[in-house]
Amino acid sequence: MPPKNDLDQQGSLRAHAYHRHAPNLNQELVKQGWCWWYRKYAPGDTVLEGLENIAREDRSGLWADPQPVPPCVRIDVVRVFPKSGGER
Repeated sequence: MPPKNDLDQQGSLRAHAYHRHAPNLNQELVKQGWCWWYRKYAPGDTVLEGLENIAREDRSGLWADPQPVPPCVRIDVVRVFPKSGGER
């Protein structure tokens, strides 16, 4: 189990991710628009703020959607499948 201070209020692990091809994977994901800068856990992080602003302006990743929904907002999605052996 990770140290308690590395967990958020829901018990999820907070971490910095690194990869040999991306010095800081968190920054790379924000830069490409694949995740949000979570201000609650990285307040005042001007690097993430700048990268997210660039991704928004470029409409990269999730910012291509005209109304992206923050991950803190729960959306119930109902999938409808054909009754006759259709793919799932």
